[in-house]
Amino acid sequence: MANTIKLKRGSGAPGTLAAGEIALDTSNGTFYVGDGSAVQELSLGATPNSASFTAVGSIADGAAVAIRDDGKVEDIGAATAGTAVVYESAAISGGDNYTHSVYHPKENKTVFIYRDSGNSNYLSYNVGTVTAGTNAIAFSGSAAAIASADFRDNTVAYDHSSEGIMVVAKTGTDSQSFIGHLSGTTVTWQSEVEFSSNAHTRPCSVYYPTINRFLTMHYSSGGGSDFTMNTSKVVGTTLSHPLKDNEPMGTNNVGLMTNSIRGLVYIPDIDMVAASYAGNSGYDNYDLQLTVFGATTGTAGTSTDDDVFGRKIHNVYKFRPGSGANFTQVESVVCSDYDRHTKRLVTLVESNYQGLHVVVSRVSKGGIYPESHLRLDVGDYTNFDSDFSHKHDIVYCDHAKCFVVLLQGRDLVNTFDLVAIQVYVHIDKHGKAYMSQDDAVSLKACSNTNGTWAASSYDTTAKRLVLGYADQDNSNYGTAIVIRPSANQRFIGFAQGSASDGGSVSVLTKGALDAKNSSLVVGGHYYLKPDGTVSLKSDDNLREKHWPYVGKALSATQIAIYNEG
Repeated sequence: MANTIKLKRGSGAPGTLAAGEIALDTSNGTFYVGDGSAVQELSLGATPNSASFTAVGSIADGAAVAIRDDGKVEDIGAATAGTAVVYESAAISGGDNYTHSVYHPKENKTVFIYRDSGNSNYLSYNVGTVTAGTNAIAFSGSAAAIASADFRDNTVAYDHSSEGIMVVAKTGTDSQSFIGHLSGTTVTWQSEVEFSSNAHTRPCSVYYPTINRFLTMHYSSGGGSDFTMNTSKVVGTTLSHPLKDNEPMGTNNVGLMTNSIRGLVYIPDIDMVAASYAGNSGYDNYDLQLTVFGATTGTAGTSTDDDVFGRKIHNVYKFRPGSGANFTQVESVVCSDYDRHTKRLVTLVESNYQGLHVVVSRVSKGGIYPESHLRLDVGDYTNFDSDFSHKHDIVYCDHAKCFVVLLQGRDLVNTFDLVAIQVYVHIDKHGKAYMSQDDAVSLKACSNTNGTWAASSYDTTAKRLVLGYADQDNSNYGTAIVIRPSANQRFIGFAQGSASDGGSVSVLTKGALDAKNSSLVVGGHYYLKPDGTVSLKSDDNLREKHWPYVGKALSATQIAIYNEG
């Protein structure tokens, strides 16, 4: 047949080739062409189906790389953690003496708020900076007091309008609030303003950008431990509270159980706020409560007649992962975050005798509708107790396109490591959400479960999680650790050559042939694991559903890249 090209395969370079024949050396992926008298290696050029990118961090030759929002690329690898760094050389107690952190995007800093037992239990802060492209954090300033008094039950939120940091905390008899503005590594705090004449318990706050308000959900001891909502605003550099305990979220049978500033989450797609907490709807029977609400401001946003529709849409989700009386409680952890890609709210829940679960919910102006839940399979987490109640958090990492659950506790060999679990949301053909997870990755070895933290924060510039906690293996000192999630969901191709941070790297993309592999199954379809290596699937949907498709193996060393990135 005229104009026919014949492809031969074999290990090693061919001896002779007839005109129109092409040979593939399956040992190294090299092609050869013949004209009937000579054999010549076929050059596909230096950059077929490739592009040049700027590297963030170091990238090894042949490594799988992820594309970032800024157009740069980075090496894909399993979740890792940096070296723990002490930010307070004094014990930070557990219980209601919460530690919080918040990211300040303008100054590119993470601010830690905590109760300093080494300084008369004063409410204090310190400021850390994550080094770009690394898991390192540095504290160039020194810890300082926000207020010279013993404050507990604190929460923190960032105001994107005034660029202020609001802190709410209680004394023994009432609750106070503070607004601070960061410059460099120093926060200038305004004088405290009374938040409530009652001493609140377990607050959590969120900034509502379209109305320029802070919303704070909390117990109010002055109302029979009623669960209430306050609104706050910043005028200039001063904080004021148009409403005080004005909006009931429930009766004294509704218990706020959250260890996170993400008990309240702003939902930008519908311009409303989602609340998640545990509520007692009967004797010894806590259910997952989900509420979505909006808010309006007074005239020109300066009046005190703000109206928060705290019970506009209220759902009670009967969380029942098991059966019988011992399986009906949401024990002590409820915190949520929002995935803007799938438009889903994911809530971390601790259930007695059933371990940790994540619940995925569809959010609309008509309400919050749970669709499915997943028990996190992380070993021997079958019987949680109060030791664990301050040691979990869930954060959505936009760069990694997944949720990261942080926790400490027993694994199968009865250790107490700090671990990270990445959780992914999928939408089936019917539009219903379900989830998959990665294996737990150990971030730091711990000797027991006595360390505590309340909340982590996400550094949107460095694309890292920053966690503050009390290190039980170092006198409960205030400690920070930086976590890099795996970004395999943003896989774009394979590096051709190595690069250092800021250097240029060529990346083979869709349509290219990557020949830097070994022991591939010819004809096999390969996927990218969280650690950046390629693998066939074993039909384990719980752990493999989210692996991005790479391509088909043409030889033992060569993959045709089909993924579009």
